[in-house]
Amino acid sequence: MSLELGPFAAERASADELRAWYDLSVTSAAADYPSNPVPPYDSYVQQLCKPTSYLGLQRLWVTRDKGRLVGTASAVFPPDENSTLAIIAVRVSAQNRRRGVGTRLLQTMLPEIQARGCRVIAGQAKAGADGEKWTHALGFRTVTQRASHRLDIKSVEPARWQVPPAPGFRFEKWVDTAPDDLVQSFARARSAIADSPTGEGRPFPEPF
Repeated sequence: MSLELGPFAAERASADELRAWYDLSVTSAAADYPSNPVPPYDSYVQQLCKPTSYLGLQRLWVTRDKGRLVGTASAVFPPDENSTLAIIAVRVSAQNRRRGVGTRLLQTMLPEIQARGCRVIAGQAKAGADGEKWTHALGFRTVTQRASHRLDIKSVEPARWQVPPAPGFRFEKWVDTAPDDLVQSFARARSAIADSPTGEGRPFPEPF
């Protein structure tokens, strides 16, 4: 392989470049999580170009083989007390794994990660899959494990969900911004969720 690696500016990328990133992300995820729903293209690209700001600064990289995209990487740099942490995601197309693509991407990311004073690199990988084997081979270690549960709504009888709220609770529903009388409590609840500890006590946002 003749790899070309470098940074990726999603907000200035062409439509073809954004589509190639999306397609690689979808096919890479399908190789490890075949039952996961596929994110809509428009919302995915919107988040890629304008990531959620409270998670921290995001940087992107790509690698191409003779002009064809074969790998992508992202790093999020959380602010404040988590500023020594870099949260990364490395994706390689299934047919190009075990060929050094992911390792070269990580090597390309490291100078910026080190320049920002990060002492810990974190990420997520499916247990037993290619990503976990790759990270362990590089010296990463597992600090916490999760179990995911999914509900197929179409296969479940909706009547089973028609139960009243527990005493002392009520349902609230809104579109877009939270109602004025709920903003403070909603913000506290979101902050509490974001601060949920991992195996080493660090907040760990769900990667996009």
